Amino acid sequence: MNIKQIFAAALAVFSTMSFADSFQIQYDIEMPIVKKAPPSVKNTCSITLQNMYYHGAYGDSLSRISVMTDSGEKFKFGTLTSSTRTFANFTNATVSAQNTYDNSNYYFVSYAIDGYKLGGGYDAHSYWLASGVSNFSISFKQPINATGMYLADTTTTQPEYRGINGMYSVVLRDCSGNVLKVLSVSKLSATPYIIGFIDFMK
Repeated sequence: MNIKQIFAAALAVFSTMSFADSFQIQYDIEMPIVKKAPPSVKNTCSITLQNMYYHGAYGDSLSRISVMTDSGEKFKFGTLTSSTRTFANFTNATVSAQNTYDNSNYYFVSYAIDGYKLGGGYDAHSYWLASGVSNFSISFKQPINATGMYLADTTTTQPEYRGINGMYSVVLRDCSGNVLKVLSVSKLSATPYIIGFIDFMK
């Protein structure tokens, strides 16, 4: 077969291809999918719950706290290396409060973090209880992009109601202490240990 015959044969094959065929060839080329991170409060170094008013003769009370990041996963606090009533040191964060109700080894701030209570039940080793009005702060050892947090703001009901009464504030700051966001939060639940979600992007 000479050059002219080869060219003629190739032209004949091409002429039989439809526009749909050529379009299908282009359509089958897959483009990479880029997953966009959800909105977040970027470079958050601390979260403080404050202006918490309480019921009864004790103080503010919190439990089952977890912080969500823009990865869609919970922030990992890591190993608890030291713990007192008012301060807890984890591998990746610290937790502190102005004051905690003093009774044996009950009510430590670390008990408020989800997964760090003592024992299997829900008792005085599974929540933090303040003595009077107190602030509760979480400080991250590296900045995170925070999207929200889960917590329970009621830990017992009558006759010894322990929890937060009404509205309170959640303040997010960067590593220089500058305020990134302030939210006013309504009480999440009146049922002990039932968690609610605080959306940082509202």
